[in-house]
Amino acid sequence: MKTMPSTKIREAYSHDLRQMLTSDQTDLPKDSIRIELAIRATIPSAMGFMTKTAAQSRVAIDENGCELLLGKGDCLLKVNGEITRVHGAMITGQHLARIAV
Repeated sequence: MKTMPSTKIREAYSHDLRQMLTSDQTDLPKDSIRIELAIRATIPSAMGFMTKTAAQSRVAIDENGCELLLGKGDCLLKVNGEITRVHGAMITGQHLARIAV
């Protein structure tokens, strides 16, 4: 089995990542990536519910931990870099209709 030198692997990965993040016509980031980065820069807090992997947790709150949650409203709230475990209640449209009456 022929292996690629690490520089070739890095170059291939870098090219694939660049292609995924940029639009076809320009080297500018795709709109969805730009919007997500703008939101993350504007809103310094994040909430993460139960995830399957630590990688998904890092996407949600930039840290591990969401993969250890119990589900059913159990979540981590990150405000100004401090993480707090909270429980969010699920409210359906039927609940809101009863409250609004």
